[in-house]
Amino acid sequence: MQKPRRLLKNGLAPLRSDLKGRLHIKCRNLTRFGVACLTRIYVALSREDALNSLYERFAQVEGLDTVVHCGNMVDGNIARINGGHLKRTTIDGQTNYVIDHYPARTGIRTVFITGDDHEGWWQKEGYNWGKHLELEAIDQGRSDLVYSGHVEADLRITHNGHYDIMRLMHPGGGSSYAVSYKGQKMVESFEGGEKPAIFVYGHYHVADFLPYRNVYCIGLPGLQAQTVFGRKKGLRMEVGGAIIRCAQDDDGHIAACSVEFIMFYDRKFYKKFIVSDERRTKPIEI
Repeated sequence: MQKPRRLLKNGLAPLRSDLKGRLHIKCRNLTRFGVACLTRIYVALSREDALNSLYERFAQVEGLDTVVHCGNMVDGNIARINGGHLKRTTIDGQTNYVIDHYPARTGIRTVFITGDDHEGWWQKEGYNWGKHLELEAIDQGRSDLVYSGHVEADLRITHNGHYDIMRLMHPGGGSSYAVSYKGQKMVESFEGGEKPAIFVYGHYHVADFLPYRNVYCIGLPGLQAQTVFGRKKGLRMEVGGAIIRCAQDDDGHIAACSVEFIMFYDRKFYKKFIVSDERRTKPIEI
């Protein structure tokens, strides 16, 4: 007669002996990189000061060598949508503004994707703006801007000859009532076998971190102050970036992941939408 399995005091069965080794995970490779999104530099409400502050921290304090950018590096141009607040309106003008003004720090490369909105408006006409920026930057002496794909890209985090996947995405649609809902639905839409270990997405201007379906989901804030559109629609537009830290086991799998959000809570200094309103010196009394 077979003896009954001994139960632990908390009512759980003892561990199978063949699983004990698998439960001891050795996190050997520690990887860190910075994250930015929705920079839209050269527009009236772009927070280039915050963007430069982030890169200064990435370079001087953290000693990072890679920053990933999840789309909308520029604002594109559709006159009826954003024509009133652009400093540069042409493809060439916006490209060269990025080359001249996007942060360049010794030892840091920026790996970026493009969205199908804003810079993606040109993509819909059949023009690959992201690749154009990379090649034009190289021609002008900048090799730190690396284009990785349109709308999404899978990046390999390697260790010991193995790797795991971090997916960058610039999705679409409006914000949801629950901050994490969009990220959850996107992870649910991934087919079996194609899920990444880390999923980093932009577009919604809101910070979020949620492990879901064995995927670390990281939603990003932007680097643009709240626009007239966002103000009218009641959309929260958080300003900031992040540092992602992850550890891999000997097989390359992501065994741990943490996110440090770096936020800028200074909206009151950027609340006027028209320059003449901002320069008004005499308050209106009633």
